[in-house]
Amino acid sequence: MKYLLLIFILITLNANEDILNANYERGFEYYMKTGEDKKANTLKAIEYFEKACDEQYYKGCSDIGLIYYYGLGLKRNDIKAKAYFAKACIGKYPQGCIYYKKIDTENKTH
Repeated sequence: MKYLLLIFILITLNANEDILNANYERGFEYYMKTGEDKKANTLKAIEYFEKACDEQYYKGCSDIGLIYYYGLGLKRNDIKAKAYFAKACIGKYPQGCIYYKKIDTENKTH
């Protein structure tokens, strides 16, 4: 179910982008691969999303945050997720700000 949620989020947001980053696209292709080693594909996707993030394509930062936040293909890690969401938020990518605040709120209630 978690994978379906992320796929929905990624596809929905992808549909709204006018210009896509080549590294982001490559990362998305690796993330969507099925029938293979999910962890290896996820790590490869993160590698390309990171390159996109470094190129100031902040959706890449946010998607790494989603992978860590939901534990998709890797163990959940709120610290890493929050760091990537912060980068996306600083880059004015709204989803990064939303999830950054969500992690803050969750951590305050626990």
